[in-house]
Amino acid sequence: MEQNEFTELGNFKSLHQADLAQEILESNDINCFIVGSSEDVLDMADVQNIRVRINKDDQQRAAQILDTFFPEGWK
Repeated sequence: MEQNEFTELGNFKSLHQADLAQEILESNDINCFIVGSSEDVLDMADVQNIRVRINKDDQQRAAQILDTFFPEGWK
């Protein structure tokens, strides 16, 4: 069985933004998951720990999709 290689897509400004990015990507058939615990989110110094990881093969397409939905920036 082929194993997917995952890579970090980027750091997000808030958990809400990371959740929204995950929903957008999954609705475009890109599997992804959020990395970072709720304890990390409570400490504002650790907000950069909210990350989305995706299959490496989807990285370019995912970035293009998120650039469309977050024109002000998402990383």
